[in-house]
Amino acid sequence: MKIPETLIVKDVGIATVGGTISLWTREPVSFWPIALVRRFLYGVEHSIILAHQMRRYVPSDNLIPGRLYFDNELITIRSKREIAIIAALRRGLIAPGALTESDSDTLDYGIGLYNEALCGDSISAQAFARARDYLGSLPDNVIYYLPVKNLISYVESSEYVKFAAEPELASIKSTLYLVSVGENRIAVMKILRKEFQLSLGEAKSIIEQTRPELARGSKLQIDKLHDKLHGELMAIGATVEQIDE
Repeated sequence: MKIPETLIVKDVGIATVGGTISLWTREPVSFWPIALVRRFLYGVEHSIILAHQMRRYVPSDNLIPGRLYFDNELITIRSKREIAIIAALRRGLIAPGALTESDSDTLDYGIGLYNEALCGDSISAQAFARARDYLGSLPDNVIYYLPVKNLISYVESSEYVKFAAEPELASIKSTLYLVSVGENRIAVMKILRKEFQLSLGEAKSIIEQTRPELARGSKLQIDKLHDKLHGELMAIGATVEQIDE
């Protein structure tokens, strides 16, 4: 199905567990015969989901964590369809019946009240109540502005690409080797003992090997371990090498 040029959000859901953002949108159609035909042929309502942004959350559904869906279709990262969806949502934020510049200022003021209540030197129940009442009095289209804007910003960020790639990286096997001990053997043993919870004897036996295998696991796990150890070991003249299998 072709992505509409404009999508206006008519409802929002944000999961408190897992962080999934769900948007229910509609196409702006003003001439009712056209609307009737388009609804019959294609439907003018669409769902958009940004799945499970919490890294430690284990989903109970079939959604891939960190990925974008349009009408239950998985959207390829940095594809033309992804660009079209984001462009349609951005147009919808300022479409007739959606959000005006004045609405945006009104929302910013309400969020400011909430942040002021949250970040003040002492938390005030009255300040929270004032922020809650103010935000609760705003029209739905104004309330929806913030999560939609956040979804747009996140999908366009490098963090989205990095996080979405993690399930794929987790399926690739990788190994970390200690390839050079350098002159400071005692310092190397201290780092290995701290990182791998080794005894002194175990750490010593590792660095006495010609090419010790420090760890084996998913590329995602070993990437993180490599990043953590590389700087520490380089500083004392030792090096590690990562090899993907």
